[in-house]
Formats: sequence, structure tokens, C-alpha cells
Amino acid sequence: MGADGKGKRTVAKGLTTQDIAFSWSPQASALAALGNYDYTRNVGQLVLVTGESKVIGEEVSFYAFSPTSSHLGFISKGQIATVEVASGKRTDIGGVTDVATLEFRSGAADGPLLAARRKSATGGELMLVDAQGKAEKVAANVSEYGFSPDGTQIAYTQRQGHGNDLYVVTLTPRSAPARIGQGVQG
Repeated sequence: MGADGKGKRTVAKGLTTQDIAFSWSPQASALAALGNYDYTRNVGQLVLVTGESKVIGEEVSFYAFSPTSSHLGFISKGQIATVEVASGKRTDIGGVTDVATLEFRSGAADGPLLAARRKSATGGELMLVDAQGKAEKVAANVSEYGFSPDGTQIAYTQRQGHGNDLYVVTLTPRSAPARIGQGVQG
């Protein structure tokens, strides 16, 4: 868009004021926006912009780009779906329900494609999910989680009576969870 405002266009209307209102892909090749947001249900319409704007999901509660910007994952009605950014091809990943959030794994040539956390009301389970939807439970009562930048480990906080404990699991070869902090805040 030029300084005169020409070239601007509306991508989505009624965006949420939450952190997930819009997001650029890591390589700035695409933009995602959560429009027509329904605050009573905490869901909206997911729009993907790669030149043209295209609605790719309804009743979406969360979304995230893969580290390479090749895919956009999202949660619709508690189910995981991914879209190839270049082609727009959608894949619904079954096998995991009541999902609240997800994160793609860097360098996921083998093993899990992403991590997903179920809603707290259903246990807050952290799952590792492959491209076919096969899910493996890592832990319950999980608050926060994230992959290491190289995708070889996942860290998470697990709610305990005294707060959150911080754990790390090595993915390849797979290790048992190692508690590296107690009563973690934040």
C-alpha cells in the first residue's frame, strides 16, 4: 500500500481483539486473519491471504503457521485441520478431539508433526500428533508447551498443587519426561 492509501483492501471484517486476530507466516508469504468473530463462543472465520483472500475454516478457535510457512494449522469445533498454504489443500486430522491449541514441530521429517493440547475442561492433555492423526499422550494438566527450535525436544508446564512444574522430553530418541523446574510462574 502506498503512502496515499491506494492499494489497500479489506481482508476480513469483525476481527477479534485477541492475540490471534491476525498473523503473518514466519516467511511473510501469507497472512491469516480470524474474522466474523463471535465473542460468546470464542470462534471465528479463518481467512488465508496469499494474494487472494480465501475462507479456509469456520468456527475456528485457534490457528498457527508451520515454521517453514508451508502449512497453516487450525482448530475448528475442537478438531485439527491443516491447509497447504501454496495450494489451499485442506487436510482434516482425526483422532484427537476437544483440542484447544496446537504448535507445529520444526524439522518434522519423521515422528510427530505437531503438538496439541486438549481443553482444560477435558484434562489439558498434551498430545503429539502425526500427519495421519495418530496421537500419543505426553502428559495431563498441561498449561504451556513449546518445541525447541530444532524440533528435537518439547518443554511443557504441568499443573501441580504448588504451581506449575517444567518438564522436557527428548523426541528422538524418546526420553522420559525430565522435571527441570518446580513452581514455575508465567
